[in-house]
Amino acid sequence: QTKRWTLAGPTNGNGLTLDAENHRLYVGRGTEVDVVDTISGQITGKITGFKGTRGVAVAPDLNRGFVTDGTAGSLTVFDIKTLAKLADDVVVGKRPGATIYDMPSHRVFVLNDVINGVTVLDATVGSPIGTFDMVGKPDAAVPNGEFALFVTVAEKNIVSRADARKLLIEQSW
Repeated sequence: QTKRWTLAGPTNGNGLTLDAENHRLYVGRGTEVDVVDTISGQITGKITGFKGTRGVAVAPDLNRGFVTDGTAGSLTVFDIKTLAKLADDVVVGKRPGATIYDMPSHRVFVLNDVINGVTVLDATVGSPIGTFDMVGKPDAAVPNGEFALFVTVAEKNIVSRADARKLLIEQSW
């Protein structure tokens, strides 16, 4: 059965992220992220203080979440139980976008369509590890659970396979 929920608030949001383990849906809404209980459909919390949210990733195994603010060029690390901010924001480049967590490597990948690259952070401490370049604007990415990240560059009609440990593109198709 399909359920329909109406969420009041800003409509200029960007991105949805599901935390199935904790029954939460994170909805980027511009200046805030709404946290929706996936059983009741009710907003159970908010993460605020953003200029323009672009991506959310969750790491249930670390009890952490990550939100990119495309306008501020930063990443916020938060506690997924309390929604409290855990540290100072981390600068991740101009207009950071989609944010992906890879559990085996405990790394967060932030796609950045201005620098045509990916900023990589250590999810356990929230600090940058490095970056790797793409041949165009990275649009979306998905980890395979075995230390690889597949990244699309739609403008070039390319999918690339990046090594999550070595921070480099191994193959492109």
